[in-house]
Amino acid sequence: GDERPDLQAIVEKALTQEDTLKEEFYVFYHGQKWQFRIVQDLLRKLSIRLRGYSQGDFSEFCYLRVPGGIFEDSNLKIMSDLFKQGEVMGESVDEDKPWFADRLLSVNLSLFGGGFSSCLAWYYFTENDTCFGYGSNIKKLLGDVFACFSIALEETLLEKYLNELLSLNETIKTKEGNLFQIFIPKGEVNKYMYLSCILNSHDADKIKIVDKAFDVSRLINSYFYRPVSEVRFNDLDYFQGRILLNNYFMLNPRSGVKIFRYTTVNQKDVEKYEEKLDKLIDDISTCMSRQVFQNTDLQSPLVLER
Repeated sequence: GDERPDLQAIVEKALTQEDTLKEEFYVFYHGQKWQFRIVQDLLRKLSIRLRGYSQGDFSEFCYLRVPGGIFEDSNLKIMSDLFKQGEVMGESVDEDKPWFADRLLSVNLSLFGGGFSSCLAWYYFTENDTCFGYGSNIKKLLGDVFACFSIALEETLLEKYLNELLSLNETIKTKEGNLFQIFIPKGEVNKYMYLSCILNSHDADKIKIVDKAFDVSRLINSYFYRPVSEVRFNDLDYFQGRILLNNYFMLNPRSGVKIFRYTTVNQKDVEKYEEKLDKLIDDISTCMSRQVFQNTDLQSPLVLER
């Protein structure tokens, strides 16, 4: 195909990060539509302005969901809690059901691994697609961000700013989506993940849990350090991971998780976009009553401490 130096540069950066962090972290990959950028960037900037976070907290972190709501559930701190909740509901974990799917992030165990093309993070990235259909309504997600920070605006103003944010997002539109490289500390991975496997080539969208008791780290160590003949399972490359999403870990900039976002956006366009986004947030601030800001706890972090 056509040479794409921008895509090659992303691959090289990702592999360099893997090499740098391989001693302390396991790496995973997730692909997502470009449309989510405005949601993630608004979350980042408001977290810094209103919740006491620093730029440094986001140098190696990106929000993959809007915190709060279902992610605040104190009964779902680690993956075993999700399995227990399923038992209480009289069900096994079923990723086709929204209750479970909404609380899980689908990831690949390597940059180009994960089975068939429609199951690859790289596919979702290059084709600008999103698994499970999460968040197709970006405008609603932006409204959720405002609600997360208790930003209350009169209805016409709210509509105005939501539309301006959507328009601003179009200025960094790309053919490709977002590629996320997720590093989880080796000592934490088994608490927050389980393994899934594609059933067969005829049912590429059918996923089953491999074994609730099987540690993710065992398979990853086999994936990287042992001959294939020694691995417990066949079709090693068809494994995927599911990470529990909550405010305690994956949505916590200070949890120790590292999340890098790669895009094909031109850097000059990013700089203009960031400047305009700051201006929009300034405008929103001036439209809010002083009382609203006084009711926002500027010192408490957005996410719950573990």
